Amino acid sequence: MAGRWPPIATDLINRYASERLAEGAAHASINRELAVLKLAFNLSLKARRPALQAARRELAEDNVRTGFFEREQFEAVRDNLATDSRPLVTFMYLTG
Repeated sequence: MAGRWPPIATDLINRYASERLAEGAAHASINRELAVLKLAFNLSLKARRPALQAARRELAEDNVRTGFFEREQFEAVRDNLATDSRPLVTFMYLTG
C-alpha cells in the first residue's frame, strides 16, 4: 500500500482528548476540534482518496448554551450598531 497514510489509531484520538482535558479544554471545544478531523476524513473518502481513517468518540458536554437572543432582542441590539455593520450582523444572526 505504497503512498497511503496509515490509519490514525483510536488510542491516539483518545490520548489527544485526554491531553486536551488535562490542559483545561472544555468538552465542547475538544468535540469541535475532533469534528474538524472527522470532516477531513469524510472529505478524503468523498474524494475517493481514503488516506485517513479513524474512529472517534464524543465527550459529554455540560456547558451547552442556555440563552439565545429572541428576534426582538437582536433587533434592539442591531439598531444600536453602526449602520454599515448591520447587514453582516443580521446575516450572522440568521445563519447562526
